[in-house]
Amino acid sequence: MQPSDPNQFTEKAWDAIVSSQEGVRRFRQQQLEVEHVIIALLEGQDGTAPTILNQSVFDTVALFQQGE
Repeated sequence: MQPSDPNQFTEKAWDAIVSSQEGVRRFRQQQLEVEHVIIALLEGQDGTAPTILNQSVFDTVALFQQGE
């Protein structure tokens, strides 16, 4: 199911969903999956997701490379 109502999401969440749709096209897939949203968050301009993950035990570079 494709999210279609931006009023059900915060602005940042909706931006990530919209950005993740580019990932669907880039990887030549037909359905939006959680992995696409994660990649969009990691690539996001505001840097929120990488900042949070860097403060934890995750290696964000390795996580991003596994998604490619």
